[in-house]
Amino acid sequence: MRLRFPIRLTPAKIARIVLSLMIAFGLWAFVINERDPDQTVIEPGIQIVVDGLQDDFQIVDPLPPVDVTLKGPQSIVQGISVNDIEATVDMADVDAPGIYERNVKVQTPGGFRDVDVEPSSVTVEIGSVVSETFDITIVEPDDSPATLTSIRLSTSSVTLVGVERNVDNVERVELEIELGGRTESFTYTAQVTPIGADGMEINDDTIEVRPESVEVSVEFEMGSRSVPVIVQCACPTDDGGVEIRDLLSATAIPPTVRIEGPQPLITDIDAVRTVPISVANVEVSGFVTGAVDLDSSSLPEGVTIGPSAVGVYVQVELSAQELIQQEIQIINPPPDMLVDVSSTLISFELQGPAEALATLSESPPVAIIDLAGYDEGVYTLSPRIALPPDVRVVNLEPGTIEVTIERPPPPSPSPTSAPAPTVIPDSTTTTSAVPTRRVNDAQPAFSDTIN
Repeated sequence: MRLRFPIRLTPAKIARIVLSLMIAFGLWAFVINERDPDQTVIEPGIQIVVDGLQDDFQIVDPLPPVDVTLKGPQSIVQGISVNDIEATVDMADVDAPGIYERNVKVQTPGGFRDVDVEPSSVTVEIGSVVSETFDITIVEPDDSPATLTSIRLSTSSVTLVGVERNVDNVERVELEIELGGRTESFTYTAQVTPIGADGMEINDDTIEVRPESVEVSVEFEMGSRSVPVIVQCACPTDDGGVEIRDLLSATAIPPTVRIEGPQPLITDIDAVRTVPISVANVEVSGFVTGAVDLDSSSLPEGVTIGPSAVGVYVQVELSAQELIQQEIQIINPPPDMLVDVSSTLISFELQGPAEALATLSESPPVAIIDLAGYDEGVYTLSPRIALPPDVRVVNLEPGTIEVTIERPPPPSPSPTSAPAPTVIPDSTTTTSAVPTRRVNDAQPAFSDTIN
């Protein structure tokens, strides 16, 4: 059997119990605060969101932003961001236009001990939503070129949707054309601008423009014509420099190209030029290796060329030299043979660059007939003349030489001591010896390896 003794709570005991609880709570709060102390943060400029407003109504003026002050444990405060805070006003009970006073409610993640908002309430003006259609007024630049022929829009009008009072302030809708210095047809996307009765732009976020953007097509008058191509060269000068000039001895292939662009611009273009080419190493007439680009940098913007590159043929000016007459040199004759030629002299003219001919005037070319490998017989051969590759022979006379190679006659028998009979020649006949030209094995004083 248990014995129960009644507990009497005297005022002194109650005071001690309360004091103990307060001390325990204080110790707990002290420990918690030491580990995770309170911290206060202010998030300024929070935009107010309107909740519950019917589609037939809209706020007349944008609501001012509010500042939100948060107080709570450091671990929670440091993890908060602006996106976690939402300030709202409840307009669900609005059924007519007017001015309303509403408290600002702030929603945040849990754990904060204190949340304050400033201002705590705002005045909201509500208006009826209306829509009105406006024709688009096109505004061209003051310096529009004469070649601008037309401006076409994807739509001729737009609809403005917003609060009645704000839409009523719009007198017209303009679209300013931006050419950006262009002179050829192009298309771009632009936005219209509401204009008030005072001629000023209305930048009101409460007015919605439908559609948001308009496609603009700008067209210019275009033309085309053929113009000649002039070849430019980076030509060396006497002082060792380089001069950019027209190369009159060069021809472009094709000689003309077609330019296209605004008619007034292409009318004043008489010719197009190539980029400068180098002719420092060009010694004979011929085509420049590869296509040469046309220089479009000097053409007005909006003018195009077709084709954009051409072939170039350079004509090297040749100089003719006076008639040269040289003795034919026979080299490598067969040993112990007689060689007879139909002509010992040959005449010819030379043609080539003046500089190359000037060097030959100091050391005239030699005409050679090489008999290496030839045996007894009669041959028709062409003399060879050793020349630089950019010099050629013209008017060679004679063009061929007849060469006779024969063995020498056997020696005459030795005379006897008997007196020779007296022979009386027949006065009616004459004899003559066939002339021959004996060439020994000696070589002339120049190389016999000339090709």
